[in-house]
Amino acid sequence: MNRLKYIILCIVSFIIVAILQVNIVNKIQIFGVSANIFIIYLVYINILNDDQLINTIMSVLMGILFDICFGMVVGVYGILGLILSIVTPIFCQRMSVEPRIGTMLYVFITTFWIEAIYGIIYLFLTQSTLVLYNYILNILIASIFNMLITMCIHHMFSGIIKENSETNKIVRRY
Repeated sequence: MNRLKYIILCIVSFIIVAILQVNIVNKIQIFGVSANIFIIYLVYINILNDDQLINTIMSVLMGILFDICFGMVVGVYGILGLILSIVTPIFCQRMSVEPRIGTMLYVFITTFWIEAIYGIIYLFLTQSTLVLYNYILNILIASIFNMLITMCIHHMFSGIIKENSETNKIVRRY
């Protein structure tokens, strides 16, 4: 994909994700926990493009923008986007399951560790207390919620992901 088209697509899709997160997703809660579709967005922009440099730059910039837009601790999602852009190609090269299942599993794992790291950083910066049982339960609910959302939207990207996975399988095989 052309770099300029990809950058424009990332910016437009970020705006859509931000609007959806604020207006719809935050209002839908399971046990008081809402999904974070920004994590799903980061996973998909790293899976759908093969250019590692652009993926890294876009993940960091979109993470910082997300932090700025939603009043969170600035830079945390940027750092997590950087880590995600490094880990995603490694996971995709080692994934030998069906792309739908692999993507759902990856979103679950990614949501779990991003929410855990963000929560720990937030706790250190705000010096508040937490109940570990509730914290882990909230992270698990958010991870499952994101996995279910991924299952629902995966069919929109299935053609592109299938092409990428077939190419990766051929490359890995020989």
